[in-house]
Amino acid sequence: MCLILFRFDPSADQTLILAANRDEAYQRATARADFWEDHTDILAGRDLEAGGSWLGLSRQGRFAALTNFRESMAGPHEGPSRGQLVSRFLSGQQSPAEFITELEGEAQDYAGFNLLIGNTTELWHFSNRGQSAGQLSAGYYGLSNGPFNAPWPKSTNGLAKLKSCIEQGSQEEALRQLLLDDQAHHENLPDTGVGEELEVLLSPLFIRSEHYGTRSSSVVLMSQEQFDFYEYNYPYGAMDQVERLHFRHKI
Repeated sequence: MCLILFRFDPSADQTLILAANRDEAYQRATARADFWEDHTDILAGRDLEAGGSWLGLSRQGRFAALTNFRESMAGPHEGPSRGQLVSRFLSGQQSPAEFITELEGEAQDYAGFNLLIGNTTELWHFSNRGQSAGQLSAGYYGLSNGPFNAPWPKSTNGLAKLKSCIEQGSQEEALRQLLLDDQAHHENLPDTGVGEELEVLLSPLFIRSEHYGTRSSSVVLMSQEQFDFYEYNYPYGAMDQVERLHFRHKI
């Protein structure tokens, strides 16, 4: 998952409203969202190479999502997969704070990541790249492949669209549509050490290139009593070939 835009407010009718894009190599084997056969409480897509996920929920209303942390010198990682953190939290019983306390002792075994975990009443952020863990207060947040809530153009642009959707009472389709913005940015880009050309290519909300791009979008609407989870899959970045999946579950 490479862009997560969300509003969290435990006092609202919908405690979590989230729109997110997953960017990945087109050839990486992936399973569509569904309840998992080996962990039947988990609803998520699945990385078939490493077994984890990038975003998911549980039947009990647990939520987890992550993004990778872009690092220019990052070579092949031989430790555990970051995606396993999502499935570990969703399948477990620990509170977010307890899970993070345990994770702090092993966090550097993983490649760089940002992790969001929570439920209908609390949401936490943790990164193994220089930021302390924190419980989030009610508000709007954007998370891409750098520090939490960093003002990257894709995040700030996406958050403006998200706020407009919510203020207008728009729901699923409007949230999906905002994620399809493929306009590249050339100003105020981060410098993550990958070079200007690649920074520009990665700057839109929806990314397309020859071998890598936005594979799927997710929309999550969660209340205290139920959640709606939508996944939209785009084969090889083709917006006109969307596959829509919808799951509704009582918590």
